[in-house]
Amino acid sequence: MLLKPFRYHTPTTLEEATDLMNRLQRCQLNAGGTFLLNRLKFLKKKNGLTPEHIVSLRHIPDLQQVEKEQGKLVLGAMMTITDLLRSPCLEGDLNLLKIVGKNVATTPVRNMATLGGNLTCRYTWTEYPSATIALEAALRFRRRDGATYEIQAEEFFAQGAKTEDILTHVVISPQEGALISYQRIRKSPHVDTPLLTVLMKVNVSNDNIQSCRVVVNNGLSFSRRDHVLEEYLRGRPLTNTLIEEVLDHRDLPLYNTRATEYKKHLFNVCLRRAVTEILNQKQQKQQAG
Repeated sequence: MLLKPFRYHTPTTLEEATDLMNRLQRCQLNAGGTFLLNRLKFLKKKNGLTPEHIVSLRHIPDLQQVEKEQGKLVLGAMMTITDLLRSPCLEGDLNLLKIVGKNVATTPVRNMATLGGNLTCRYTWTEYPSATIALEAALRFRRRDGATYEIQAEEFFAQGAKTEDILTHVVISPQEGALISYQRIRKSPHVDTPLLTVLMKVNVSNDNIQSCRVVVNNGLSFSRRDHVLEEYLRGRPLTNTLIEEVLDHRDLPLYNTRATEYKKHLFNVCLRRAVTEILNQKQQKQQAG
């Protein structure tokens, strides 16, 4: 399908990209392009209004680096999923970014798709929002006036992931020692996008759960924490009884909204699997230590 005409811009600095966004009308940012291309095709098919200008961020080196800043890891938003999978900096709890990345589509797509594109495309089912919420990451944006600011990932997605600014970096404090399980159910054998995901991250001391984050994505709204289940889990012994107890102590609307009985069942399966995997990780740590 031929797209409607547009002019493609390739700035090499953030300043140049910001200037283009200020000057041009009907302008659209492009990260990896995997979502944008489909969006442009859809708009043409529906005879919708398409951008006259596409500003690519792919040629800005500052957005493709991993840096350390005051003890925090700063990931460039234009790092591809393949970059993340190969990065030696993602150790400890940050390995979660690799676990999630392995589930993203195919190798050719991972070579193009970017961390920033996944986070800001506003498709509710994308998977890096859950990971950044679980890791308590902050998202750094650049306004069109050149000013920068940060917002917690959880807050950004709670507000609907709406922004007209440029996502430049993802900022995460290095962590280690958590037990993490990421459970994912794909829509069908032929459609490799998630129907639902459950991410559970717990820190354990003396066999008791000291802190935890449970992040749920039902595919219909942006990823959200299950604060009800988190509150129940804090301070509890990490034992086999939790495999069933988690089903009775959750924020049910997160799981049941517009969900078929089959989907509700799959959420139950994922929660049980998450606790089971975390119990196995705990046992492996004890045996290794």
